[in-house]
Amino acid sequence: MKTSNYKLNNFTVYSLILLTNFVWYFFGLGKVANNLLNLDQKIMLLTASRMNYLKLDAFEAAWNHHTSPINYIFKLSYFFADFLNIEYGFYIIYSFLLLLINYVLYEICYKFTKNTMFSFLLSVCFIFDLSTATVADYILFDNRTIGILFQCLILYYGIKIITKETKNDILFFSLFIFLQIAFLESYIVSCGLLFIYLFFKVRNKIQYCKIFFASNILLSILFFTVLYINSELLETIYLNYQFHLDAIGINSIQKIQLSNLFNYGLFKSWGLNKVSYLLTFGFIVMFYLKKEVFIANELIKNYFDFLTFYFIAEFLHVLLTGPRFVNYLQLIILLKYLIIFISVFFILKTFEISDKQTCILISTLLITFFLFLQFDYFKNNRTSLFDSSYESASEIKNPVSPVSKYLFKDGAPESILAWVSPNSWDDIYFYSNKLPATRMWWWFEMKYLEDVYNWKDGRYYNSDLEIIFMEDLFNEQPKLAVIEEGIDQPPVFYKEYIENNYIFNKKIGNFLIYEVSFRN
Repeated sequence: MKTSNYKLNNFTVYSLILLTNFVWYFFGLGKVANNLLNLDQKIMLLTASRMNYLKLDAFEAAWNHHTSPINYIFKLSYFFADFLNIEYGFYIIYSFLLLLINYVLYEICYKFTKNTMFSFLLSVCFIFDLSTATVADYILFDNRTIGILFQCLILYYGIKIITKETKNDILFFSLFIFLQIAFLESYIVSCGLLFIYLFFKVRNKIQYCKIFFASNILLSILFFTVLYINSELLETIYLNYQFHLDAIGINSIQKIQLSNLFNYGLFKSWGLNKVSYLLTFGFIVMFYLKKEVFIANELIKNYFDFLTFYFIAEFLHVLLTGPRFVNYLQLIILLKYLIIFISVFFILKTFEISDKQTCILISTLLITFFLFLQFDYFKNNRTSLFDSSYESASEIKNPVSPVSKYLFKDGAPESILAWVSPNSWDDIYFYSNKLPATRMWWWFEMKYLEDVYNWKDGRYYNSDLEIIFMEDLFNEQPKLAVIEEGIDQPPVFYKEYIENNYIFNKKIGNFLIYEVSFRN
């Protein structure tokens, strides 16, 4: 009877999580899809689009310092939508990610609290906060967002190792460590520290090391073999790993000051984000000094130690990788969130109040944070229920600007040679049904229009760019070229190619339109 009730209870909770996420998904129709398309997301969607329509691998589609697995994830959007409504398919993939995070996070919270209602509320509210304003004021879906799912899985199996130390748990822990690093190599900082932490905690250290290293070596061989077969190995090494070491992270010329970094977190209020850091570090110190007062169970004390260490490891990860942008804080928001609210839960448990009263207090706190601090984001960026924009969520986009109306051609998207700013991508690409030509379309943006990276001579990522550019143009043969006025103009070789192969057609606003003069 006890086992049956437990299973029934789990079924009920899992069903509630599914229902809640579906309602949340419906809320976002027509709103979140558009708000998800920030710069990096557009880069990866356009890359995935070139992969899908031109049958290219990731680095043939775009030279980019993002690792290739993320582009294959984004390519899944085309199971649900075409290019002209790709943000809808993108939103479906994003919503599925949220659902997975929700399920695993519930299990983690239950491991700590053994309280079904609290675990449900905490895990669901995290999803609400994460997908309303991921870091301060906008919604993100990138490597680090996927990394939050892997953080949940690593935390879950790390806790299971601390509990029982089975071979399967070590194997799954190793698997998700590998996947975390495969999607973003800088996670090796935090994941390496976690491996060391558990090494000192496990009883059978030989078994732990054998499974961990054997699985990671085999997975690495498989991963790099696939990259080699896809002709992505050299690009991964040079465009990602070497480029990051040369120009990003510690060597980055663009960094956020630590004092300013504390302004950002899950909530829009700068002051509250500073408070959240104080609470996180404050609770860590308090529980370190007086843990026995708040947590009676020795096993849960060990869980909290692991959670605390994980946060510190990811905090070091943030500092060591720059950070260049506030979205790097996705590395710590889950762990910070858990430390704060699990600490509050155990503090409340020290008072002589029932589980029901504890849940009511926690629920009030979570709902207050969400509604009062983020309601305007929820209304404007998250839900369509106030303006009925969900009705057009899956509709095909129509060209709206004069230039997109002129360039638009129905059918599968064609490539266009475009020298335009990212602010013009909607008009030139998404609303015109066009794809950027050549794998250099974003690489040239970084090299010639941005002043962020260190372009070292003799590096693969800074060599033979013109040759590769010309080879891609020969293969793709875009019929149209566009140059935007009012921005830094293209390099000489780029302009010469257009002058030699295209004829000027017309000017629309700030855009000079050219048509190909001959085709080989």
